[in-house]
Amino acid sequence: MCCRFWIVVCFAFSLGFPSESKAEFWVDEDGESLVLITDETLSILSIDDFYYFDQIFTSVRKEKAPVRICAGTTVEGSTGVPESCVSNLSATYSMHHKGRVRALHIDIQDSPALVELMKTTDKSLRAGQVTKVSIDDNDLYAAYTLQKDYQLTPESHNILLLPD
Repeated sequence: MCCRFWIVVCFAFSLGFPSESKAEFWVDEDGESLVLITDETLSILSIDDFYYFDQIFTSVRKEKAPVRICAGTTVEGSTGVPESCVSNLSATYSMHHKGRVRALHIDIQDSPALVELMKTTDKSLRAGQVTKVSIDDNDLYAAYTLQKDYQLTPESHNILLLPD
């Protein structure tokens, strides 16, 4: 738990989020992706190469493609996109830790429906439920299975220690 706290603190400062923002990083079951939910922003960070995320990242970066965010509790091991979705959202991108971490950021406050979806998602995660968050560009989707006990892999942890 101590490591998770320091990762949150380091990322909050390195990404430039205000210190008064409530921020919580949730680790994907593979230990190589993070989802950050703040009061203002939803960020998905990919630490390792993940084809589907990389394609969506490129669509946002090169074409400013709109994205769809879906979220909901799930039965562990299930696949696919969660049922509750919000479409036509603008995303921005960033790269960190010598380019090894790519991130997509969606301003939650731009959509009242997304605000409610993220509040429900955050509540489910804090209650210990397995929850899925997905992002897509109307072509491919990347889904992240989150739960409060999931941990980063040692390699992912080391990548996050690289200078920004």
